Amino acid sequence: MTDRVGTVGIEVLAQAHDYLRDVVAGVGDGRWGSPTPCEGWTARQVLNHARIDQQGYGLALTGGRPDSDPFDPADALDGDPAAELDKVLV
Repeated sequence: MTDRVGTVGIEVLAQAHDYLRDVVAGVGDGRWGSPTPCEGWTARQVLNHARIDQQGYGLALTGGRPDSDPFDPADALDGDPAAELDKVLV
């Protein structure tokens, strides 16, 4: 039973990652500074929040910590948003 639960959890996480990648791909290059329904947050900050959360989930398995606070995400991206996300969705 435990193996099945673990497998289902991994499948759900993989589907969530695929969905997140699809959403990022759908945001136009000039739209990352746009406001979002999250008051005071830009699209970049929402992406960074999601990226840092995913990084944290993976690091929790190894005892590590994310590179920044997911509840105070930077309004910056180092480059291509999809590539930034892929760095933590390996």
